[in-house]
Amino acid sequence: MPRPCDKWVAPLTDCETVPESCPNSALTYVQQDLRTERIYYDTPEGACEGWHTWGYPNDTHEVHETMVGTDGVRCWSDSDDPEGLDDEEDDTDTVTVIYLDTFELDSCCAEEENIVGPHSTITPDVWYYPHPGPSQPQLPDAGRPFTTLDRVILGQGTKPAQIRRVREENLVSAPDLFYSDLVRPGVPTSISEVETEICEDGILSKAANADPDCAPEVDHIIPRVDSHGCPCGSNSFNNVQLISHAVNNELSNNCNDPLRRDMIDYYSGL
Repeated sequence: MPRPCDKWVAPLTDCETVPESCPNSALTYVQQDLRTERIYYDTPEGACEGWHTWGYPNDTHEVHETMVGTDGVRCWSDSDDPEGLDDEEDDTDTVTVIYLDTFELDSCCAEEENIVGPHSTITPDVWYYPHPGPSQPQLPDAGRPFTTLDRVILGQGTKPAQIRRVREENLVSAPDLFYSDLVRPGVPTSISEVETEICEDGILSKAANADPDCAPEVDHIIPRVDSHGCPCGSNSFNNVQLISHAVNNELSNNCNDPLRRDMIDYYSGL
């Protein structure tokens, strides 16, 4: 069964739900389907700050919060108070109430055990894995989770080693051209055509003068966080694919996103 996850939920403001009613509202995150980052938070303080920052981008006043029972927090700013008074009873202030809610993880979070990703066979060399000592060498399993410690030890310049190894498997022409995992043989046309419509033949490039939409990016097949921002998929070689920036930006963390669902079903052998 999916594990429960607690999040503080900050509602969208009128400016965000009806943009034309608020000329100073910049809704780039809504357009890019970043509502998860905007609405769900780990702490009440973070929820109040998010509500204030995104909902009232031109309000430079400090935001305050007061607990309401054990599962609510009242957030307000002195945006309409000319004296800048911290009076939470001032009805002219900008106010909202944020509540703690419990969510079940999205269904796909329990499906990773069925995934066989395109890079599931990558097995790092022994020096890629910090083993206990010289007398106890340890070779990790193929597709194992790639830890933060690995990134610190193995980072080459500013390029995380996991990304470098995935790119190496998809190299077309050194050092800048790669093929997208979405155009591998056997990938359904409903998936591959999403990539080829943007990047010719599904070729990706990290050259300085290349189309930024076709820059190679690593996507997690089972998203690292689900539609509520709760921990979901692992950071493993088995759970990653190399795709274009444009497609990666289009994909949602929601399991029910049609393209995401098609990808999960394909890598699950369905």
